[in-house]
Amino acid sequence: MGLDILYILIVIFDILISIWNAYNAGKALEYMKLNNIESDWPRMVAYSTLVLSFAREAYGNASLLSIVAYYLGYIDIYTLLGVLSFSFLVYGFLIILFGNYCNCN
Repeated sequence: MGLDILYILIVIFDILISIWNAYNAGKALEYMKLNNIESDWPRMVAYSTLVLSFAREAYGNASLLSIVAYYLGYIDIYTLLGVLSFSFLVYGFLIILFGNYCNCN
């Protein structure tokens, strides 16, 4: 089984989107601090976006490093598929966790 260059480009694009989301969440928190916005809802959304961005970026980096390790022969295909398949569980868990937290308020 060979990995397409398209998949690698999608992972890189996903990492860049996560970095951009984290940057915008930080700017939103800075804006709220400068304008004395004390509402809990915008802050919670900004912090949730920040956490999800960092988690997705970390897992994107792990996926990219796993692909490189596979091509260099350090891991086998089953380990690579396990790492790549695990992303749905990690990211889905974070969405469910923060989604339930947002619905509780």
